[in-house]
Amino acid sequence: MAKLAVIVGQIRAGNAAKKAGDIEARELRKRAGVRRAVGHREAAEEQRNAELAYSRALSIAAASGAGVSDPTVVKLFADLQAEGDFRVLSRLFVAEDEAQGIEYRSEVAQREGRARRRLGQFSALSTAVSFAEKYG
Repeated sequence: MAKLAVIVGQIRAGNAAKKAGDIEARELRKRAGVRRAVGHREAAEEQRNAELAYSRALSIAAASGAGVSDPTVVKLFADLQAEGDFRVLSRLFVAEDEAQGIEYRSEVAQREGRARRRLGQFSALSTAVSFAEKYG
């Protein structure tokens, strides 16, 4: 009877490990989604800052008497636009890269849970076979 309890315990431990892996994976997937959302918010903030910088540059150019079509002003606006785009895309890239890393950890947790469940099943089978050989 004690061997039966050991066998059942090994199976239950494996099932519990799989369930824990599934829960961890689900939580990690949620974190990945949150990281993406935060990245989009950061990118929107960078876009707003770029627009403010452009507006400020336009005001300064107008106050100095330079025209919008002046080559120096055009180059400055192009540089500001490029810098703003770079910052927006950088925020999005970093957020997506981090989210993918979190999702990878989610997959690992889920696979680890499945492997532990299989280990519990094989341990239970091994115990049962050992018991059968000894007492069968």
